[in-house]
Amino acid sequence: MKNVLLLLFLCFAHLCNAQDYHKVDSIVKLYPSKFKSIESFAKKIDSDFKTEIEKTRAAYYWIANHISYDYEMFQKNESAYKGIKYDNQSEYEEKQLKQEIKYAEQCLKKKKAVCEGYSQLLKFTLNELGITCEVISGSSKQSYREIGRIRNSSNHAWNAVKIENQWQLIDATWSTGNLLNSPNTFNFNDTYFFTNPEVFILSHFPEKEKWQLIDKPMDRSTFFHLPIIYHTFIDSEIKLSKKTNGLLKVKEKGTIQLKFNDINEDKFYSYAFKGQKTTRFLFEKIGNEFIVNIPYLNKRPTSLILYYEGKSILKYKIVLEK
Repeated sequence: MKNVLLLLFLCFAHLCNAQDYHKVDSIVKLYPSKFKSIESFAKKIDSDFKTEIEKTRAAYYWIANHISYDYEMFQKNESAYKGIKYDNQSEYEEKQLKQEIKYAEQCLKKKKAVCEGYSQLLKFTLNELGITCEVISGSSKQSYREIGRIRNSSNHAWNAVKIENQWQLIDATWSTGNLLNSPNTFNFNDTYFFTNPEVFILSHFPEKEKWQLIDKPMDRSTFFHLPIIYHTFIDSEIKLSKKTNGLLKVKEKGTIQLKFNDINEDKFYSYAFKGQKTTRFLFEKIGNEFIVNIPYLNKRPTSLILYYEGKSILKYKIVLEK
């Protein structure tokens, strides 16, 4: 009986949490499209919301729906910061902080940023509200060509926010839905708001291991050998095997075999090779695994995309074996 009551309570709490987000979002939708400063932005949030969760959601929601991705800056590979001359670590940190604040303010006023700008703007807004927030630098993969190529340099930034003494992960940049050919069009999704760290690590690899926030940290090689993870993967009800490899080696006219720990047998899953039509895939349950066998008839290496209800969820890189 106690277990049943606990389950009901958790379900109720989850529903309440979702409703709270809807309330917060509906209020923030009425906010001005521009703010003069981080202080005025934070002041507006502070006057409308009481809890740290609500204030965090409000700042995140506004940023993810008003700051466009700066593809021009990204393509030029420009740094947001200038070189710093310093005599000691304390002086360096002080000057670096000033640069970060200046860039965050600039992003708010110009309403354009790369991932560093989104992260710094969220950080300083929440800090102004008395909420602990850190910018996390790390690696992400967005092209299937990156699979299997281990990179040591960082190319992305996101946030960790401390709420009720527990760290939560947020990526405002990937929540905008901005695209290269339509940088001012927003297709908001909150997949990367308070995301389960076990899922977040599949697409975000932090420089510092502690920010993985999981019991058994993933190593860099494993991360770069994972398939490309789309935000829709979280809703797909597929659970990856610990042995999942996004780099598939197959012989010409061979068979690609994929293994998953879980699949919703009542849902529609399909696949497509690059430039080809989608085909529904069938699976067989053997023991605790779901096995998918896909015939490979291409004569060249390509990519393989898996779909859930017509939406891309995973992308693999295929290499032909001699």
